[in-house]
Amino acid sequence: MIATYFNTQFCVFYIYFFKLSSHFLAKEALTLMEHLPGYSFTQYLQKVSSLNTSREEVCELEKYPEQHPFLEEGPTVSYILDYRTGRYYHFSAGVKQLTGYEREQFLAEGIALTILQHNQQDAEVFYNTIFPKRIQFIQELDPDSHPDYCFQHTFRFQHRDQYFITLLQENKVLKADHHGPLVILGFWTDITSFREDNKITDVVKCKNEEGIQTIIQVNHYFPKAGEGLLSVRELEILKLVLEGNSSEAIAEKLHISKHTVFTHRARIREKANAKNVADLMRYATANNLI
Repeated sequence: MIATYFNTQFCVFYIYFFKLSSHFLAKEALTLMEHLPGYSFTQYLQKVSSLNTSREEVCELEKYPEQHPFLEEGPTVSYILDYRTGRYYHFSAGVKQLTGYEREQFLAEGIALTILQHNQQDAEVFYNTIFPKRIQFIQELDPDSHPDYCFQHTFRFQHRDQYFITLLQENKVLKADHHGPLVILGFWTDITSFREDNKITDVVKCKNEEGIQTIIQVNHYFPKAGEGLLSVRELEILKLVLEGNSSEAIAEKLHISKHTVFTHRARIREKANAKNVADLMRYATANNLI
């Protein structure tokens, strides 16, 4: 299966799956996570797996869906995940239609099942890049502000019928300490029909003073080698932008329409995760493009 991209390193999920199940699926997920290149995600899980979960807290988490009935409504799938144990306390019934797996399987196998079905290239980006940044961001927040933030990213999940669907995952922190998030509320939405590429989009939102969620961070990642590289035309336009040329001037020099220049500039900013010309300059310098 996915195991072809892992090389032997160290065991980190032993505690998780010893507690959860002796089922073969948990064992296979253990093997995958042992061999994951890079330790950011696995080190975090290893660290928080030693923390205790009180019986009162477990009861509170198990009752959470009953107190929030909207979690079972609509096409979006909801779940509650405890990083300390790798256990899902809740998964809405719609997950069967979305993934082909019964929610009882997710509740029994925990995060092991999700790990196994996570596209390997997307997993590397999330575990080694997105997740570490997210942890650092959350650690720097005032704990009282956690409910104001939500974190989104896209990834490919292998359906039980052996094809990939693209999901938008949204997370909110339900419980955290100085380590970072311990329990999260999550949502999965199928966006397969809206995606034409495998780009991973990572978004952070925060409520403004009017209570409206606004985007405060956006990053794009290209899990497949070469997908995030600038084309010849994009490199040409990037250099002209950094020389101080306006879109109108670039269009005239290259004998293309201004609209085409706007489109290329948008793609360049996306691939470079750049918000302005200063960001583009840093990107170009870091990648020896100028």
